[in-house]
Parts: sequence; structure tokens; C-alpha cells
Amino acid sequence: MADKTPILQQPVISIRISDELRLRLETLKSAKEERLEFVNLLSEPTDSLVKIRGKADAKLPLSQAEWTLVAYYCQQGAELFANTGQTEISYESLAGILEAFLAVYGLVSKQRKRSPMAPYLLTNLPSERQTEAKPSEEIANDDVRRAVNRTIHMLKNATSETPRPIHTARLLYMILDNEKFLNIEKLNEALRPYWPILWRVCARGHYLRHGQPLTDSAFWGADFRLGNSMCSTNPLWHRPGKCMSL
Repeated sequence: MADKTPILQQPVISIRISDELRLRLETLKSAKEERLEFVNLLSEPTDSLVKIRGKADAKLPLSQAEWTLVAYYCQQGAELFANTGQTEISYESLAGILEAFLAVYGLVSKQRKRSPMAPYLLTNLPSERQTEAKPSEEIANDDVRRAVNRTIHMLKNATSETPRPIHTARLLYMILDNEKFLNIEKLNEALRPYWPILWRVCARGHYLRHGQPLTDSAFWGADFRLGNSMCSTNPLWHRPGKCMSL
């Protein structure tokens, strides 16, 4: 005789999470995806940067990971062989990178009152009396902005004897790599005006790191070759019959 004992059903537990927690979980998932994209781009840097340049030329928006790759090579362009007179980065380029950072940092300030990165960002800027005596937990976004603006002013009024604060180029990479920007359109609007100078330093960084210039042969066919010997030995962006020095 079959056992007709009723099967007990497991109780269903329903857990409701707040909208704030849901947004946080979605942000973490998105950040993980951005990190994976950045790692993939960095694994093939030359091809990745050529494609990024193509998107920029076509006025297409770049992802946060793509902007992060550009910023990473800007850092390389500023810091590699920095003490060699022939490869010193210009004051103008450093000022431009910092202005791009300020544009992005403005978006961070709208997302939160105080970035936890503020104390670390300041360590890459020339020291300032107003913040030197402050405990790290009291350093706010305004302290970072003030120090950056002060450095930009110094760079724009530099003489040949003014030291180059090359580590300031790290700020843009650090903020793009560690913060999650919820509105990618706003991020592109913030950085687009600085594209020419960012690309210039990025291409320089790629050349100094890998020993080869960026070429757009991917757009002109596999038969395109660098015919200009000067172009082939300098950190340049190439086009057929044209070289653009950095």
C-alpha cells in the first residue's frame, strides 16, 4: 500500500532589500565588469588604443575602461624616463591632465560629498600648508580641488627652472580606476574637451613603454607601412603621409 503521507513544503522566505542596497549591488557588479574590460584592453594595448582613437575620431562615446586605459598611458608618458631632458613632459601637458582630472572629480563630488580617495590624491600633489596639518579623515574634496588648481597655476606660469610634478599625472588614472561613474555620457562630456592633450601624452606613454608608435594601419589596410624614418623612431600618431609630433 502506497504511503500517502503528505509532502511537507519548505517555507518560502522572501527578503526585501532597500533601493539603496540594490543600487550598491548593481554598482559593484558594474565595477567588476569595468575592471574586466580594462584588463582585457590592457592585454592588447596597441590594438585597444588604435580602436579607441577610431571611436574618438568618429565622435563615439568611450567606456570608463577605455578612458582608464588612456589615463594609464598618460601616467606612463609623464613618469617614464622623466629625468632625461630629451623625454621630459611639458608643463602644458601636465596642466592639461590635471584640468581633465578636475572635470572628472567634479562628477565624483556630485555623487558623494567626500571621496575616500581624497587623502591619497593629495600625496601626489605638491605639499600645501592648509592640508599638511589635517588628519587624513578630515581631508575633503575641496582640499583636493584647491591643491590641484594651485598646481595648475604653477604649471601655467612655470619657468625653465620650475620642477615638474610628474606624479600629478597619476590623479586622472587613479580616479577613473577607483570610482564608478554612473552616467557614462556625463563622463564623456567632461573628458572630451581634453581629448587632444590626453591622446598626445597617451601615445607618448605607449611609445616609451612598448618602444613602438601607435599607427592607424588598422583603418588603412594591412599593406600600410611606416615609410617615414623619423616617424618610426618617435612617439607619434601616424597617418599616411603625415606625422604628428608629441
